[in-house]
Amino acid sequence: MPTCLFGCDAPKLTKEHIFGRKWIERVTGKPPDAKLTHTHAKVKGQSPFVVDGQERFAIQWDALEAGLVVNDICEACNNGWMDRMDHTTYPHIDPLVAGRSHTLTLRDQEQVARWATKIAILFDTHLEHPAISRALRESFREAQQPFADWHIWLGRYELPTDTCRVAGFPTTKSENPPLGDTHGYICTFNVNFLTVQVLAPIASYDVVGIAMTLDKGHAGYVRRIWPPLLGTGGVEWPPPLSLMADNLQVFADCEKPL
Repeated sequence: MPTCLFGCDAPKLTKEHIFGRKWIERVTGKPPDAKLTHTHAKVKGQSPFVVDGQERFAIQWDALEAGLVVNDICEACNNGWMDRMDHTTYPHIDPLVAGRSHTLTLRDQEQVARWATKIAILFDTHLEHPAISRALRESFREAQQPFADWHIWLGRYELPTDTCRVAGFPTTKSENPPLGDTHGYICTFNVNFLTVQVLAPIASYDVVGIAMTLDKGHAGYVRRIWPPLLGTGGVEWPPPLSLMADNLQVFADCEKPL
């Protein structure tokens, strides 16, 4: 019998929108009959999607609502702690989604990191071989805190005028892709102007070296929010440089500096 993704024993399972449907409609300002363009991509080391018999590493589709969903979330989690986490986070990220300058205090950063961790866990289920263990998902449900050894950055995407965007790029890192053992999971996603990148270690691997490489390679394009930089009093968003359509995939791949 299918069980809840987060290890909850509640019997009734539902489909959970990775991004809250009503929130997406609000922050994009879309009329009820307008369609959203969705992008879901896999990068190096992941098997491609097969669409009409052809292999693709990115698929795009239009829908009336935010259609990135995850199965096997119990109703209690969906409408309980997950919903509360979303609504607690929205006041901190709404200005960023709208492209407005905003300061995140240390407490704000922790809340956004908490939400980004949840989103990254949900996107992981779209991988052919999910990297996040059931035990870790259950631990997150119980603590509802960002993990101390995960790393999270915020960037700004240069959104074209009169458009909206909802995208996700989950992938894994290994020493010998795609056959080597997975040692890191990276999830990049964006809603309109806001881009978030989450790096998580897998098993006993230490990803501090990868994180330092990303800090250097993405310098100017990101603000680190987790672990927070202590003594700063907060971070100013946006960073000096914006991600563009032609370098967002490079940013998500994490294969070379921007």
